[in-house]
Amino acid sequence: MKEVLEEQQYLFESLWSKAVPAEQRTREIEEGICYKTRIISNPDEIIKEISYLITNSNELATCLTSGGMYYSHKYFFDIKKNC
Repeated sequence: MKEVLEEQQYLFESLWSKAVPAEQRTREIEEGICYKTRIISNPDEIIKEISYLITNSNELATCLTSGGMYYSHKYFFDIKKNC
């Protein structure tokens, strides 16, 4: 019984930590803001996605990983001059 309770508590805490307040989510839906979380492990797909984001961004974005930051810095001007 204790193990089931601990498992349910862990599940609840995991969901709670990722929860978004209803007002915020409603505003996002009304404003057409959409966030997606994807895990990409293929290096070619990662490079393709970073290139797409750099090419289609109207703002300077900062990548949170050192690899993404390196790629953005190394290829930023090449990608932007082809736009």
